[in-house]
Amino acid sequence: MSKILNSNTWLLLLLVVIMGYTLNFISLDVVMNDNVYQKYLNKKYEKKYNEYKDLDVDLSEFKDELAAFDQQSADVDTSYDWDYFYIDTLVVLVPLLVVAFGYSCLLLLFFLFHKTLNIVKYLDILKVTILSYILFYIPKMLSNIYFLIFKTDYTFENVRKFNRYFDTTTYFKKEFYPPWLWTAISDFDLIYIFFPALVALVECLPLM
Repeated sequence: MSKILNSNTWLLLLLVVIMGYTLNFISLDVVMNDNVYQKYLNKKYEKKYNEYKDLDVDLSEFKDELAAFDQQSADVDTSYDWDYFYIDTLVVLVPLLVVAFGYSCLLLLFFLFHKTLNIVKYLDILKVTILSYILFYIPKMLSNIYFLIFKTDYTFENVRKFNRYFDTTTYFKKEFYPPWLWTAISDFDLIYIFFPALVALVECLPLM
């Protein structure tokens, strides 16, 4: 703990950003790559097309559209360009900055009114918050390891099913809750429970 508090804040932030970007890149551009996603779209399109086949509809007028779709599927560009870099950077950087600075400010306000914890410095809270933010990348880390090492033959649906293990809706039944409460549950990942607990625990341990 003392090493964390004595570390450089911006260096710690940079390391977390690099780690987050790397895991995000592997997750979105290697595991969930364009080919995997395109197969998912093709499957959906084929299912919809087969449903139309059962109807009394002349499908000959859709030949051009089908040909264009097949060509588009064959010409999937799997290269990584600056647009992807821009999106990945926003996905990593914006949540980290909002959570790290926002949560550390709220925790500081709470500590200021505590008779024992009011001696804690904001910079120390910020460092612990940045370090604890690594929790948010654990699901992606586990997903990347699982699909790149253990289950290399997978589909888009497999990845989504694996990620649902970290979703609270997996462990609750919708029919037992009112709509307003279910909306809150569906937007609430399990990591949201452990993150504030870890920040508070690591921050308060030296004072106990």
